[in-house]
Amino acid sequence: MNGFCREPTEARLLDIARFEYQKETRTCIASSRLGVHTERFQRVGRSTWVATDTPKGPCGVVNVGRFEKESEVKFKHWRYYDKNVVTNPAGKVLGFSCSELDQNEYLYDWRSKEWPLGCDYLEFGLH
Repeated sequence: MNGFCREPTEARLLDIARFEYQKETRTCIASSRLGVHTERFQRVGRSTWVATDTPKGPCGVVNVGRFEKESEVKFKHWRYYDKNVVTNPAGKVLGFSCSELDQNEYLYDWRSKEWPLGCDYLEFGLH
């Protein structure tokens, strides 16, 4: 950027654009999908608690998260599974189709894990 400010040429502008594109494609984003939120759970057996959620927003998103007790361990360890289900895939939010929202299930486990990310940069924030 400093070089471009000193001598604004097309070549330097292209260098900046290339760098920004390469950085963007090599950046992993660490974020919370929904930010901070509160959930209520109901016990459905000795070892499972499920979220009691109602559809929210124009997409009708319902959280179907659950806690499951780790049965193979003597101590009280729990795994948390989180998933959002879109009940109105034809809806739109912020110009995006509700059918494009993330509906994958995610496991949050008490065991440590290593995740190969394949990125050179890490960006934190809500996205």
